[in-house]
Amino acid sequence: MAQAQTPDFVGIDTLKSIAKDYDQTIGLSAVSYRPDIFSRFGIKVLNGIQNMNIKFVLIRKGHVTERKVVGNVKASSIGYLDERPLQVYLNVAKFVDNRDRYRELPQPVGPAAGQGNDSAKFTYPLINLAIDSILKTYGGDLFDCLFHGDASIPAVADGVEKPKNYYLRLYDGLITMLNKDVANGLISEKNGNLYNAGSIEAPADPQTDDSAYQEFKKFRLFWNPALRSANKVLVWANDETGEAIADAYSVSKAHHKDVIWLDNGNYKFPQWNNIEVCMDAEYGKGQKLIATVPDNAQYGIDTSGSNSYIGVREGSDNDQLDIMWQIQSAQGSRWESYSPTKLCVTSASLTPVALSGDYYEDLIEVRSNDTAKGTVKVNGEPAPVGGKEYPAGTVLTLKAEAGTGTFVGWSGSIDSTEAEVTVTVGYQPMSITAMFK
Repeated sequence: MAQAQTPDFVGIDTLKSIAKDYDQTIGLSAVSYRPDIFSRFGIKVLNGIQNMNIKFVLIRKGHVTERKVVGNVKASSIGYLDERPLQVYLNVAKFVDNRDRYRELPQPVGPAAGQGNDSAKFTYPLINLAIDSILKTYGGDLFDCLFHGDASIPAVADGVEKPKNYYLRLYDGLITMLNKDVANGLISEKNGNLYNAGSIEAPADPQTDDSAYQEFKKFRLFWNPALRSANKVLVWANDETGEAIADAYSVSKAHHKDVIWLDNGNYKFPQWNNIEVCMDAEYGKGQKLIATVPDNAQYGIDTSGSNSYIGVREGSDNDQLDIMWQIQSAQGSRWESYSPTKLCVTSASLTPVALSGDYYEDLIEVRSNDTAKGTVKVNGEPAPVGGKEYPAGTVLTLKAEAGTGTFVGWSGSIDSTEAEVTVTVGYQPMSITAMFK
C-alpha cells in the first residue's frame, strides 16, 4: 500500500489570499469573542466609524419656562451641548508560526466540487482553523479592555518593568471613562448620577438578612424619575453583587417569591418589569452598580479605512522558515450620555479581574513528569508546588536531578536536553516540565 505523501507548503500567496477573506471581520474580534456580553449589557456596536466619532448631547438644566401672566416670564437655562468623543486606538498584534504547519491539500467546495471543473472553489480547513485561533486570541486581548482598559498606561521603557496592568493599555474602557467623569465632576451626587451606596453583601442570615436588596431599593429611588420610568433599565453588576441582591430579595419576600431569571443569565424583579440586572465575572471585582439604558454604552470599530488588516509574510528576524502574521484594527468605547436621565452609578470601587490570558501573571510553573524518577530545582531550591510568580526579567537557573529514572529533556516553554538551563522570565505565564524516563 502506497504511503500518503506530506503536502507541500501551500505558499505565501495562498496564505495572503486566505487572510484577505478575514479583513472585514478583524475589527469585530472583541465582539465575536464574547457576543453575549455586548447583548446582555446593552452595549451598542458602532461599525465603520473613522478615527474619532463625536456625539453632541444636550444636557438639560433648570426647569421649563413659566408664564403666569402676560409679561411675567420666569427665566431658565435650557442646558448645554456636551461633546462625547469616541476615540479609536490602533492596535497591532504579531504572531509567529512555523511554515511546516501550513502544509495542506486544498478541498474543493461549491456546486462544481468533484466534477473536475476549473470553476470549483477551494478551501483550506486547517489553515482557516489556525487563523480563527489567532483572531480569537486577538479578540480576547481587545475584549479584556472593554470595561477596564486605560490607554494612558505607559508602554515599557528601557530599564523599567512593565506594570501589572500593561495588558489593559489598548484603549479606554467603559469603567475607566466613568472614573474620569467622576474625577472631573461630570458625575456627582449633586448632578444626580452618583449614589453613595452602602455595602452590598450576601445575606449573613439566609432567613432574615435582606440588607442587600434594601440597599438596591435605595439606589433605585435615587435615580432620576426619567431613568426610573424608562422602558428598559440595565443594571450592571459582578456575579457576587448581583447574586447577593437576588438572594436578599428572596429573603425580603419570606422565600415566597424570587427574582425572575432570564434565559440569557440576567434577571428581573416581579414588581419592576423594566429593570434587568446583568452580571458577569469579567465586569470586575467590587460592588459597583451601573444603571443605564440600552445603547448608552458604545463600542466603536474603525473598519472604513485601512485600519483593519491581517497580513502575512514569510520569514522572521529569527528564522526564514517562520510565518509572520500581523493583525491590526482600531477600536474604542464611550458613554453617549452621562445625563441622570440615562445613567446613574454607585460610588463603590471596581477593579479588573485576574486574567488567565498572556499578559497578567508572570507565573512560572516548573515541575517533573514523575517525582520518583527525578526532581527539579529552581535557583538551587526545590521547584515551588503550583509555580511561583517572578518579576519580569528575572533570570532563573533550572536543574533537573535524576532519581530512579534518566533525564531526557525539557518540555513546554523551553526546548533543551541539557540538565541545567537558564530562563529569563517574560511577561506571560510559562510552564516547564523536566521529562524523566
